[in-house]
Amino acid sequence: MFDTLIEHGRVLTGDNVTPVLADIGIVGGRIVAVDLLGSADAVRRIDAGGQLVLPGFIDSHVHGDLWLLDNDAAPALAQGVTTFVLGQDGTSTAPVTVATQDFFRRYFRPVNGDPAVSHDWYSVGEYLQRIDAAAAVNVAYLVPNGNVRAQVMGLTDRSPSTADLQMMADLVRRGLDEGAVGLSTGLDYIPSRHAGTEELIALSKPLAERGGVYVSHMRHSLGRPDLWVAEVEQIAASAGIAGHISHFAGDSKVNLQLLQRAHNRGVDLSFDHYPYLAGSTLVAMTVLPPWVQSGGLEVTRGRLADPAVRRKLFEDWDRSGEPPFNRMPLCYVDSGDYEWAIGLTLDQAAETAGTAVRDFVCDLLVETSLGAGSLVWADHAEEDLSELLRSPHHLGCSDGIYYGQRPHPRGWGAFARFLARHVRELSDWTLADAVQHLASGPAARFGLADRGRLARGFAADVVVLDPATVADSSTYADPKCLAAGVSFVLVNGTVAIDGGRPTGARAGMALRRRPSPP
Repeated sequence: MFDTLIEHGRVLTGDNVTPVLADIGIVGGRIVAVDLLGSADAVRRIDAGGQLVLPGFIDSHVHGDLWLLDNDAAPALAQGVTTFVLGQDGTSTAPVTVATQDFFRRYFRPVNGDPAVSHDWYSVGEYLQRIDAAAAVNVAYLVPNGNVRAQVMGLTDRSPSTADLQMMADLVRRGLDEGAVGLSTGLDYIPSRHAGTEELIALSKPLAERGGVYVSHMRHSLGRPDLWVAEVEQIAASAGIAGHISHFAGDSKVNLQLLQRAHNRGVDLSFDHYPYLAGSTLVAMTVLPPWVQSGGLEVTRGRLADPAVRRKLFEDWDRSGEPPFNRMPLCYVDSGDYEWAIGLTLDQAAETAGTAVRDFVCDLLVETSLGAGSLVWADHAEEDLSELLRSPHHLGCSDGIYYGQRPHPRGWGAFARFLARHVRELSDWTLADAVQHLASGPAARFGLADRGRLARGFAADVVVLDPATVADSSTYADPKCLAAGVSFVLVNGTVAIDGGRPTGARAGMALRRRPSPP
């Protein structure tokens, strides 16, 4: 007797390259049989009707840290996503103190939003307990280095003392012992960008002791991908760990050569990316140099209101190159006075307001207390994207942002788009490749030992979909549209998508990595 029997499906387990006719028997949230089981009894029978049955997808980089506590995750589940890797970009929701909690919630609200969720946790362990009680998908969590740095050193730009390094490393160890799967950095965000290479090596050494991966949003402000990747390689090699590069875009030939060079030197590097040419982030991160942002939100806001500081900032832009105002359409503003500008690029909005674009951007950041987010259109081509996705070192992600008046469509569409465009239309992947990039590969990289495959003893995270019709519906103009073509999704054996419709079930759990003995 099974709790659930998924029958008449064509199964890709994560180990086979060609779908096989098989049924999936589930008991107590676990897969107990993958075989022809048609005569077996079951409380619930799901007829796959010849559709594909796949392991639940793992979103290797996504921003649902607060959203999952306030949402049934239908946009992700409708694409077959059953697990999020959170704590990205060195900036998240734990560990925090009372003071740093307020900063990170306000600073990162164009990404993580600011929902009406009581923030009654401080440690990684306490946050994961909240996930256990509320989330509709599973969560693996990365200790964010920005949170760690702020807790020990505040928001100022200075080098750590020996005592600072010890306290920060101890916070990383504690996060790992409480279940985190690695360490993340966001080296264009405050205060992560103040961290030097040696500091990051010191914070990464607990990963070798406890188990985990170093995940980095690199220093894009340098304009030198060889330097960005070299730093990740140096940190991983020095700490004796694997490294992973977040949303790695750009010239595919250059990027893949840099990755191969690291592998030739014995350093295990992987990367994630989503199937779109536009990115999305904080306006402040893209346009403001570190010296303007040091010290926190109100200090930064005061600087931007000062005409003398603006003149210095504009001189800085003249020297280093003006930000791409013409490629940054606004998608989030934390002020009703600027909602009219949603969808307009910064230079279009400035023209509409009758203001010079540089002053308009400063005024916007002052009025919203830096609460502005935008898309950023990339300068690489579709061919670069396809080449990057074909790399065996690539893992699928959405980099989804679920808040804002007109957020990037990737949160609602990335995984469906992988299947529709890069499997069905462009043949960048086979279906078996898709399982590797979207399920088994991420599970292996983040140490999720019982996820990413359909096998006896594995958690029953399962997707049933039609490969001929699965497709993204979200667009830049209308982003909040659920994907099509996914018929059933199970999270830990509980049906979360039933006949294409979200059930509202919240059966997710925190996936705590079992640390190695110290």
